[in-house]
Amino acid sequence: MKFKKLLHYFVTGLSSIFPITVTGFVVYKLFRFIDSISSWVIIKAFGYEIIGLGFLLTISAIILFGMLTKNYIIVKLLEFVEKIAMKIPLVQVLYSGLKELAGLFQTTDKRKFTQAVVLKFPNPDVDSIGFITKKTVLLDNQKKVAVFIPTTPNPGNGFLIYTEASKLTLLDISIEDAIKCIVSMGTISPDVINSHLKEQEEPFHSED
Repeated sequence: MKFKKLLHYFVTGLSSIFPITVTGFVVYKLFRFIDSISSWVIIKAFGYEIIGLGFLLTISAIILFGMLTKNYIIVKLLEFVEKIAMKIPLVQVLYSGLKELAGLFQTTDKRKFTQAVVLKFPNPDVDSIGFITKKTVLLDNQKKVAVFIPTTPNPGNGFLIYTEASKLTLLDISIEDAIKCIVSMGTISPDVINSHLKEQEEPFHSED
């Protein structure tokens, strides 16, 4: 009996410490990686490494570069580099994939998730949460909606399907809440998830 109690406490403690420890480790490694990018500049300037200063320098450089990308000359220069990259076979695949991935982090990008929906997937007896990624796709001259159905607990993986708008039910929750639900395997989710009435086909296909 005592052994079972000890085992219970051990599992409880492990389940509490594990996510905190792993998160802290990942954050620390990410911090050190970013800090190391500019550490050579700090060493050259001061003669020794100052932990944290390289991190601030790297972040500042990225922000500055982001500001410069609004400049006409910089934009044209980037377009020129992009044209060269797109002409090299292997580089083209890598560059285009990374560019699409980076685009998901830009909140002003219209290619981001636009609406959380529920649909029958992978079979008619199962309701799955998905995200509309493109409202209008012509597939064999038929109007379809592109929906990304993420896996749990990693929403970065999943399935891309094309389906009729009539088969989708809009959910009355935000994208953030839907992602939290998926990442937490349903443990962090509203007790009641309301849905809008099924939309007719046309509202899905009225692009902004």
